Amino acid sequence: MDDNTQNTEINTLNNQINNFELFNLLVDNSFDIISILADDGTIKFESKALKRILGYDNKERIGENVFKYVHPDDLDYVVNEFMIRNEKNKIVELRLLHKNGSWRWFEAIGQDFTTNSQINGIIVNSRDITERKDIENKLIESEQKYRLLTENTTDGIALIEDNQLKYISEGYLKILDYEANEVINMTYEKILELTHSDDYKFLKETIENAYNNKYKELKYEYRIRTKSGKYVWIENRTSLQYKQNGTHLRSIVHTRNITERKQTEIIIKEQNEKLQKLNDDKNRFMRILGHDLRTPFNSLLGFSDLLLKNLDKYDKEKIRNQVKSINSVSRQTHELLEQLLLWAKTQSGKLELKIDYFDFSETTNDLIKTLSKCANEKKIKISCFEAEKTIISADLNMFKTILRNLILNAIKFTDFNGQINVYAQKNQSNITIIVSDNGIGIDKNVIPKLWEINENYSTIGTNNEKGTGFGLTLCKELVEKHDGKIWVESEVGKGSDFKFTLPLINENETDNKLK
Repeated sequence: MDDNTQNTEINTLNNQINNFELFNLLVDNSFDIISILADDGTIKFESKALKRILGYDNKERIGENVFKYVHPDDLDYVVNEFMIRNEKNKIVELRLLHKNGSWRWFEAIGQDFTTNSQINGIIVNSRDITERKDIENKLIESEQKYRLLTENTTDGIALIEDNQLKYISEGYLKILDYEANEVINMTYEKILELTHSDDYKFLKETIENAYNNKYKELKYEYRIRTKSGKYVWIENRTSLQYKQNGTHLRSIVHTRNITERKQTEIIIKEQNEKLQKLNDDKNRFMRILGHDLRTPFNSLLGFSDLLLKNLDKYDKEKIRNQVKSINSVSRQTHELLEQLLLWAKTQSGKLELKIDYFDFSETTNDLIKTLSKCANEKKIKISCFEAEKTIISADLNMFKTILRNLILNAIKFTDFNGQINVYAQKNQSNITIIVSDNGIGIDKNVIPKLWEINENYSTIGTNNEKGTGFGLTLCKELVEKHDGKIWVESEVGKGSDFKFTLPLINENETDNKLK
């Protein structure tokens, strides 16, 4: 062997020694565990990191099978992956036994060198990922808890991001009656279209104002349309987040169906309004009793006292006039008292309908005769018309009370030599009764006050007739008792048409009832 050849071999050996020492240096100082396994899993080599990470000396497990230290729940999976070595690199996650008896998670990367004569094994790099897995498990657990809460609550949760609906919970879907795929990725504008028309402007302005002023929280109520087309009341509590440039990033919406609560609030409001009306009506009722009944009784007492004191002094004509005054006041007072009692019955719910079937023309003409004296005093003519025979289905006494009050009201506000017409019109769904006069008419601002007892509205007639303003209130109550409606069409100086409706009955029913 010459010197050159000998030097070459010495250099090669020195390089191998240096490489081996470098390998050991790298392995011994590796953050991960470096292992060499035989193709059956027998441990041939383990780095010193084993002591630091799993508590074993790096020589302690040599000759043992690595599967002995694999968690039972991971064993089948790990063995299967270990035996299938058709890839250059393979990554698996598994739990390995610590010397203290605990289990730690590892990410193992294996590379097959069984065909390499120098290594003749599988090099495995195992990194401890226990902390990472703990965090992942906690996140998974938190997500599961969160999902469990969101999916099982009757309230709804939604995420709107970049102007689109990105997530919606089962609770929200139940409120809207939609499937998730029907609403996911729906734009903010499309969501607004589900809003009730009466709430749309309010909702749009509320949200846009929140964006402009960078509100972080927002609470509002509105009606939203479900898939079936009906509207439900919802209460939204929204958390808002923004990008660095100030534009809206996302909204987390927590919603609750408050339809029942709103319905209850509406009922309470209606009941409060009814209670207020009853209280106002009671006060008006007491005023009528205190003034409109007391005043005529004072007149009656005054006239009768004068008559008693001067009975021997007055001549027959004087006595006759006094008696006529007493009679007139007594009749007016009796009429008012009857109306008050009838109205009180309507308010207490004790007034029952007794439906009769009667001829409109006959009944109206009979009533006109009883009122002829009042009309004749002002030379007013009252006529009844009907285009065809009309049968009325109503409580006869109530019908007469309504018509009497309307005709007397027309007489009161019609000038001397005026004309009052009473007629009936058949419509598709009802019969309209009309009392028309050519009197002084009613200002449009006054009309709403005519029907309410608490308005205490009364005016003087064309012949200085006085009244309580109570008759029209009673008419309204009695018409509504028949499920009808009453209204007036009037113009100052041109007269008034008072109209009310009653149910229409079919001809067969009419014939049977009148036989």
